[in-house]
Amino acid sequence: MRAVAASTFLVTRAIAEGVRVSAIALVLSVVLGTSEKLAVVIVIALTVLYTFEGGMKAVIWTDVAHCCLFDRKRGDVLRLLHRIPAAGAKWSR
Repeated sequence: MRAVAASTFLVTRAIAEGVRVSAIALVLSVVLGTSEKLAVVIVIALTVLYTFEGGMKAVIWTDVAHCCLFDRKRGDVLRLLHRIPAAGAKWSR
């Protein structure tokens, strides 16, 4: 059962990473006017370069920046929800 769970996790992570790279490459190919294959190579090369050049320190600081951004956006959403009259009345009880 552990092997099935581990394999499922690895396969789904690989698929998710493929989707992320493909989505970024699609946008990059439109912006640069290149083929999608070249855009995928560019995205992967930049990701590998960024990770190796900065090492784990770069990855950790990127995660910190994402965490701060998500915390800020979560606060924005909660403030907006509180401004909705029905939601505000429901939450204040």
